[in-house]
Amino acid sequence: MSNTMQERVIDYCNELYAKGEKVTVRMILAHFDEFESSSTAHKYYRHWKAEMEANEKSLYEKLGFSADFTQIFMKEISRFSAEAEQRYKQMRDDAVEQCDLAIQDLSRVEDRYEKQKALVDQQAKEITELKDKQEKSDTSHQSELAKKEESHNTLVEELRQQITKLEGDVESASRTVDNLRTDLAKSELLLENNQSFVDDAKETAKENRTLAIENTKLAADNAGLQKLVDSAEKRASELDTSNQTLNDKLNKLDSKLDTLNSKVETLNDEVKEKDSTIESLHIKVGGLESLNEQANRLTNSLQSQLDEKANKDDKQTE
Repeated sequence: MSNTMQERVIDYCNELYAKGEKVTVRMILAHFDEFESSSTAHKYYRHWKAEMEANEKSLYEKLGFSADFTQIFMKEISRFSAEAEQRYKQMRDDAVEQCDLAIQDLSRVEDRYEKQKALVDQQAKEITELKDKQEKSDTSHQSELAKKEESHNTLVEELRQQITKLEGDVESASRTVDNLRTDLAKSELLLENNQSFVDDAKETAKENRTLAIENTKLAADNAGLQKLVDSAEKRASELDTSNQTLNDKLNKLDSKLDTLNSKVETLNDEVKEKDSTIESLHIKVGGLESLNEQANRLTNSLQSQLDEKANKDDKQTE
């Protein structure tokens, strides 16, 4: 609550009067920058002087005090009023200062709370992105693994069928060789009786050698197929190793996700702690505002008493 210029001049004059100093227009001009001329300051000085003389006269007429005692009494009253007003002003200023500090603390805490909240939101967004990425990676991994397993099974089945067929061919060729050997033995027995049989036997032997060569080729093809089977099994082993590597990556992603979840929980705890601090500061601000209101009420009460006293003195003077 701002005071008028007259009230400020009266307070300053009462303060000087209570200290026993002589109040002059020059001192008022030196103290207040608002006055540009001595006539303006003199107007306020006359008002204070008239009020002081009226109070002294009132005390003299009512109580019959001497002029010296009246002056001393008025000085004490002025000193007491000045000290009380100064004390209440100091209380009010302290309360306002504490309120401002509390508001500043609250502003800093709220600013930090907003930053922490933004950090929590950002990390929650990162967690969501990681979860989506992990789900996509799992889906892609499972799809790739299923394709590789299907391709592997198909290749193994084809190789098995080829091996079975080649084994059948080898067995058939073996039976043919056995039959030819039997026929050769029979032909050799009949060689002595019929030369034509000898010639047939020679032809059969030639065919037998041809079949033997084919049998060797089939054996070589069988060995090649066995190499293909070994290569397929090696490829299956590599697929198993790749699958294990992908599983390790998934485990690492799960570990990182757990770490991020732990950080989010820690940040949530800090946010709750900051909320508690903000609540405490709100309570403190409320208490300071209450103290400020009390100081203002005391100041208003003292001002009302002084105004009431001045009005009574004016009425008695009239």
